[in-house]
Amino acid sequence: MQRLSTRDIEAWHATLLTTGRKGRNGKGRDGQLDGRDGLSARTVGHAHRVLSKALREAVRHDLLVKNVCTVQRAPKVIEDEMQILTPQQVGDLPGQLHGHALEVPTLVAAFCGLRRAEILALQLGDIDLEEEVIHVRRSLEETKAGGLRFKLPKSKAGVRDVTLPAIVTDALHVHYKRLLERRLLLGQGKPTDTDLVFPDWLGRPWSPNGFGATWSKLATRLGLGISFHGLRHTHASQLIDAKVPITTIAKRLGHSSPLVTLKVYAHLFRENDSEAAAAINAALGG
Repeated sequence: MQRLSTRDIEAWHATLLTTGRKGRNGKGRDGQLDGRDGLSARTVGHAHRVLSKALREAVRHDLLVKNVCTVQRAPKVIEDEMQILTPQQVGDLPGQLHGHALEVPTLVAAFCGLRRAEILALQLGDIDLEEEVIHVRRSLEETKAGGLRFKLPKSKAGVRDVTLPAIVTDALHVHYKRLLERRLLLGQGKPTDTDLVFPDWLGRPWSPNGFGATWSKLATRLGLGISFHGLRHTHASQLIDAKVPITTIAKRLGHSSPLVTLKVYAHLFRENDSEAAAAINAALGG
């Protein structure tokens, strides 16, 4: 431990970034290293912090003179460009999804901004179609052991009420009829307020991982090129483009603070400041 150097830490980072993924040998079919075998810079950063904490404790107990992890920093995380749908794709989406099992969950994500875990945890009693509002009260988590459990949303702000646009309200009306028909066909009886809005065929929670795999296949077939979470980003971009106040956007997305919204979507706010220039021109009488 005393001989541990910044060069050792740097080499460790390089190993994790290239061949650090468990169960992989670090080489593709051509025998060369491929990016799929390495961990992301963000994951390496998590490992770096664990090691740094251990070394910090060693220094505190006089087992080490210094913590080299404070000198050799973790790899810089380069944020991937946020993938969102174009206005044309958003307009085409309802027609492309018609009749698909993911039709309504996708519309809820794209036009209400709910997270996948929140959508899969929705109960019939959480949706008021007359008032056109969704009450977000829980989320569905897939545990490391492979089980499913319901928990509170990501933050306190995640417990919120989200108003429904007409397209989602109409889609949910049709979905409810199909859900009732399916339950009666399977002998499950009429649904109650605690039954899930988007269950699997046996009425059980839909596995987030299984849902994600189904979305990936659908998105590839439709040429959308975004993750399911990208639908939430698309919704946020629509609100920003429509000049909706940042506080309203943060509340609708369930962010703990408008600062979180600004941090995530700062590049969208910076995209066009022509209105600011126009306001100054107007003020100066130009």
